Amino acid sequence: MCDVNSQTQAIKHRVLNGSIPSTIADSGATSHVGTMKDSSKNAFIPTCIPLDKVFQLPNGTRTPASDIHQLHHDVCQPARDVHIVPTINSNSLIGTAKFATARYITVFDGKEVNIYDSSNTKVIMTRESILIGWFDNKANLWQVPLFPVVLNPTSNTILTTKPPMKYLPHRSSPINTIHNLELKTRPELIRYLYAAAGFPTKSTWLAAIKNKQFVSWPGITAKAVTKYYPKSEETMKGHGQKGCSGLCSTKPIEPPPEPQHDNNETETTPISKEYDLFTKVIAIEEEGNATTFSDQTGHFPKTSIRSNQYIMVLVHPDSNGIPQEPIKNCTSGEMIRVYQALVNQLKSACITPKHHILDNECSDNFKQAF
Repeated sequence: MCDVNSQTQAIKHRVLNGSIPSTIADSGATSHVGTMKDSSKNAFIPTCIPLDKVFQLPNGTRTPASDIHQLHHDVCQPARDVHIVPTINSNSLIGTAKFATARYITVFDGKEVNIYDSSNTKVIMTRESILIGWFDNKANLWQVPLFPVVLNPTSNTILTTKPPMKYLPHRSSPINTIHNLELKTRPELIRYLYAAAGFPTKSTWLAAIKNKQFVSWPGITAKAVTKYYPKSEETMKGHGQKGCSGLCSTKPIEPPPEPQHDNNETETTPISKEYDLFTKVIAIEEEGNATTFSDQTGHFPKTSIRSNQYIMVLVHPDSNGIPQEPIKNCTSGEMIRVYQALVNQLKSACITPKHHILDNECSDNFKQAF
């Protein structure tokens, strides 16, 4: 590791003092630009390919390029081509835009600039960026806004400096929004708008369309609705006033044929049915208020602020009372405490249970508490 660091420091020293030919990494350059000075030092690989490209300098002047050279570095196209411009004498430039087009990642910091291959490099960010820009395909450069773009977190809208009416003439057609939903045919469009309108009946929808109440809805006409009106259960259940036809037969029911008896047979009287009725008398004072039922809910996914994780529910059928208490855990001591609190609620209403039915999954201590 020390040898690598020492070698890197040696290369850095020779690059900065000019003993090794170097170039400037420029994010504002659309292409790699080489000088005749670096070309004479064999800093590039000549290809003998002439070039008739004209560069525009930052001051607005135009200067032509002569031919194409290549970098000695093993990088993919178009990040390897260097355009030689004879009129530039100061420094050669490599444009990071070409490396971005070739799917490389360029990272600048206060001391170094590093270029990575995106196919085998993973960048991990622990914070959001303080500035964001976008690559302009026409200019082959990145565009960064000069004003902060503030988003409204409640409605996810942009706070602009112009009134909305100045944006409306340049808005896209509403039909493009429908096309984004991949509605390729007219029946699909009518069915989509039919559902958006609340599944209206055909007559009501046609009357509203003819009354120009759906003028702003793209692609909807009375002729299209008449031809492609869909049928759905939502319309029948939500707007229908009559029963559906075809649910039962309209043919009259023929009476069953009468049984034919022989002259030798005698008619027997049918046996009458008998029903058994069982009754039980319950004294309300003794048994009506005596039976209760209880059980616990399952474990809740979140623990409450008071460390409760379950709820015990007790039911008294005669009074329709359903008292309940939260439980911290399912230990026998906690369940006995909560059960006694539920019983105290019944006793406060002058109800004294004598018979209790509970789940078979309970501890012996809980059973002995009864």
